[in-house]
Amino acid sequence: MHKNNIFIILYICIYIYINTLFLPHGLLYTSFLSPILFYWLAYKKNEKKIIRHFFIIIIPFLLIHVIYVVNELFFIQTFISLLTVVITAIAVVVAIRDMTNKYAFIDALIVINFILSIIAISFIDKEIMGKQLWTKGGYGIIPRLQMLTYEPSYYATIFSPFLLYSIIRCFDLLSLKNIIFLCFSAIPIFMTLSMGVISCVAISLLVTIIYYRKKIINSSNAILKISPFALIALVFIFISNPISKRADSVYIGEDTSGNNRIFESSVVAYSVAKETSVLFGAGIGQDKIYIPKYMNEFWKDMDINRLTNSVAGTLSTFGLVGLIIRFYLEISLFIKTGVNKSIYRFMVFIFIFIYQFTGSYLTNVAEYVLWGFAYMNIFAKEYSDDVRYI
Repeated sequence: MHKNNIFIILYICIYIYINTLFLPHGLLYTSFLSPILFYWLAYKKNEKKIIRHFFIIIIPFLLIHVIYVVNELFFIQTFISLLTVVITAIAVVVAIRDMTNKYAFIDALIVINFILSIIAISFIDKEIMGKQLWTKGGYGIIPRLQMLTYEPSYYATIFSPFLLYSIIRCFDLLSLKNIIFLCFSAIPIFMTLSMGVISCVAISLLVTIIYYRKKIINSSNAILKISPFALIALVFIFISNPISKRADSVYIGEDTSGNNRIFESSVVAYSVAKETSVLFGAGIGQDKIYIPKYMNEFWKDMDINRLTNSVAGTLSTFGLVGLIIRFYLEISLFIKTGVNKSIYRFMVFIFIFIYQFTGSYLTNVAEYVLWGFAYMNIFAKEYSDDVRYI
């Protein structure tokens, strides 16, 4: 195997499996590799253009924010974190795109992740590794799988593009192999009990089926294609299970994490932006200073200095101007890159577009990777006018 391929495989495995292991929140192992990755991407024409556009957008904000910056350390740390996260995300997507055996590699990732999640079950009540692999939150005593990451939702977000990939493969060809890989990719995410990720997968699946109904539903084996997903939905609705229990706790108000992520974070974000400039935000890294002041109104006696959805994070940091630029880029890139020509890319786009309102944060590398999967033509060498599954 070529040395470059070995480096790429190791790099992706680090990103997926151990990127946050034993590190403080916000610091990634891939961040230390960013200078090398930047040098690698600099020789790729299109990717170099993406990084150039990132600087074109961010520099005006830097010049504005530096005028009223309060904490220089937060300013520098957050900017470096944002830059390294963008580089990391681009490198991950490009690395998978340029692989000659990408399909086999993705299958291997899905199988390995499933095996690791099954092994993790044996550590639920163990002192060693148990606390690293599992956490208890949301619905009382039910443990949630977080694997070797810092939080279940982050782990679920990392593997969500592979679950969506497995779903689309079943739409393309409903075979025993594809159904098995769908189960392998779905079970670990269900074990996280991440209602944000699971609900966004369900919504993106429904939107995708409706949007591509002529290709999916009108096919000769449409009932067979949709039946596995309908069966899963019926199981979760009518049979008591940890996911339905957590959904019930959210509905009746015992679990308020959803309300905090969506509504309370948005209210706090606007209040934080008003501290300096509603138009241009509190400044890069400066929202950490003001967030605890307003979060305490909702979460008493908890030390929180980060908003829990990335749209709110954009508003607090970059203001209304930044928020408008964010949505403009998302919609314009959807059109320009022909996202709707690939059912998979469309489904990834719908998933992450919704998820940005319900979770994530401004420097979440997993979110940027998902945007990359949506906008980059990973699985097809050439763009086509014909709609394809992958």
